Amino acid sequence: MSHKGHLYFAPNADTSQEVESIVDRMHKGESLSQLLPVSRKKVPLLPLVIYSDFEPDDLMTIAQLWQWKAEQIGDECSLKSHRPLVIFCVNFVEKDHGTIFEKKLLMARLMLGLDPRDIPIVTTCDGVFSKDGGSVRHPLAKSCWQGRQDAIGSIASNIAKLAKHHTAVDFHFIAPGHGHIGDILNELSSKYPEASSKLKQTSRLVTYTGSFNTRGHEPNDLQAIQKLFTTSPVVDISKFVFFGRGDCHPITASADSFASPTLAAKLSSQSPLLAAAIVSFNEEFTARLIRPDGDRLFQKKEGVDPLTSEERERFNDTIADVFKSEGVNAYAQALCSDEAIFSKVASYKKSTLHAFANGTCDMPLCDQVCFLYEWAQKECPKLLEYPQGEWWIDPKTGHSGVCDGDHEHKLGVQAIQPVMVNPKDEATLQAFRSALEKYLLRHLSSCPSN
Repeated sequence: MSHKGHLYFAPNADTSQEVESIVDRMHKGESLSQLLPVSRKKVPLLPLVIYSDFEPDDLMTIAQLWQWKAEQIGDECSLKSHRPLVIFCVNFVEKDHGTIFEKKLLMARLMLGLDPRDIPIVTTCDGVFSKDGGSVRHPLAKSCWQGRQDAIGSIASNIAKLAKHHTAVDFHFIAPGHGHIGDILNELSSKYPEASSKLKQTSRLVTYTGSFNTRGHEPNDLQAIQKLFTTSPVVDISKFVFFGRGDCHPITASADSFASPTLAAKLSSQSPLLAAAIVSFNEEFTARLIRPDGDRLFQKKEGVDPLTSEERERFNDTIADVFKSEGVNAYAQALCSDEAIFSKVASYKKSTLHAFANGTCDMPLCDQVCFLYEWAQKECPKLLEYPQGEWWIDPKTGHSGVCDGDHEHKLGVQAIQPVMVNPKDEATLQAFRSALEKYLLRHLSSCPSN
């Protein structure tokens, strides 16, 4: 299996301009619900609660889980009759500044088909942060912050209704908690004790535990999880573990390398505006990860610059300036072409540089592994192993796992941590790849017109 990038969208200029126009108007205060109207019929909620930060891999995961859950309960027209409870966690200070927030909402509207007014938003603060010696606030941050408590109340109320009408409810936490998860679950137990009590016996939690997510959990997030999810083992999903740790296949490096070679073309055909939105998001958000002035671009040991003086001079004089003068794609091509300097780039940034150099969109594969677990459980459970034990999370490193004996970071909750039986089996990986494409495209085909 080739591990080159496959997410090549190439929207035309008119579609790209339409995306930029929509984003600009949103940034200035216009409602996306009016800019791209969608039918807002009141429909029942699926017994599926997803907490996410709405990066592209999250949104793909939500679409896949939505279609999968609807299929399992025999509802193939999910957009017309049911929808999950989807929660958008926003961090204006660290990740969602510029126009990232607007682009995430736009991608969600186009990929999921939801009216933005039906997506509760929780944010960490009012969005004020320091920049160039002054204070900056995202123009939409204050209203999101002021609506946080109402959003938490609405979420808890809807979860209580799900508990009342369904035998079991599935939760997927695929973003850092930042205290929101704790506040939501505490609101639920405080105002709806009967629902909370029932959920303790019937609910199930699948949580993505990449270190960025787990380091973003506050103590009250983990404490609330410990209290609610006491019956079924928590499913601890980590891409690194799931795909075999150090024995992983090269195609699992990112969504760009793992995606089916036909996915980008089919997605672009079904929703040209979504393809353009993904590219626009990638150029603003992902490009920040490989900026020449970033302090984590190269692999440093004890803060020492890994480049020799000659390499540093060459990088500054012939590569770094390309970022500003010719753009991120030309810069990535220049950096990838210099083998000596590229070899010293931090390993987790190399796939991003390759993607920009080749004109594809790099994004994490991470959260889609949550869908792969659900799908494999039903379709091919013997392809996975399910180590079980007491759940632990190291809050400092963000690492997590299961153990049978002593561990200083045990949480007092049982968990499983699925892993492929044969991480390099290409037939299994191809089946996974096909499932991701099938359920994403199925969802897009059922969305209202884009």
